[in-house]
Amino acid sequence: MFERAIALDPKYATAYAFLAYNYWVEWFFQLSQDPQTLKRAGELAQRAIALDDSTAPAHLVLGSVYLLEKQLEQAIAEAERVLTLNPNNAFGFYPRGTMRRSPH
Repeated sequence: MFERAIALDPKYATAYAFLAYNYWVEWFFQLSQDPQTLKRAGELAQRAIALDDSTAPAHLVLGSVYLLEKQLEQAIAEAERVLTLNPNNAFGFYPRGTMRRSPH
């Protein structure tokens, strides 16, 4: 449905963000063995951000992609952007907390 929404309105940033999330879920839960799945999630999130930088779900997905790629500074920046856009976004705290927890 997100692909259909994009076909109807190629500038609909939220559709790109949630399509990116679907690709991220496929990769994270190993529903896809294609190594390009995570890359595609990042590309779609970046497209959403290019269309509308205030799309918090796109920043969340991009931060999660960066976290999995071990690009920690970029992941932190994206998590901070999510919380700037929506301080009540519980999902925005997850990557930030994961990256900043102290080792035991």
